[in-house]
Amino acid sequence: AGLDAHRPGPLVRGDAWGRRRLPGGPAYGYEESDATVVLSLPVGDGVSARDVRCAVTTAALDLRVGPGAGPGPAVELSGALRGRVHASDAYWVIDADGDGRRSVQVFMDKVHMLPAWDGVLAEDEPADA
Repeated sequence: AGLDAHRPGPLVRGDAWGRRRLPGGPAYGYEESDATVVLSLPVGDGVSARDVRCAVTTAALDLRVGPGAGPGPAVELSGALRGRVHASDAYWVIDADGDGRRSVQVFMDKVHMLPAWDGVLAEDEPADA
């Protein structure tokens, strides 16, 4: 489902967090608790809600930022999730992430608490790889 509306919400450090990336793609942060996983994609000051397209299904995420997001190409994070989510409850905001960087944050409630995801997208890798 496309998430055109967004609601504000603070990003709270979950039980696990880290930085990941798709091979050849942009790095993103994530935070995970038993019930929720949050993806945070850093963005520039020129990015507004009209520059963000986000669709979440039970098993996949498609997040696109740009091209009206300022200088540089559009950014895309798209792929299968590491687990299943309640897509109708997913939402996104533009806010400071846990490290204080301005980011698009996608909040998703997990269908199953365990096992831990250790990331968000199935094909990602540690950001320093």
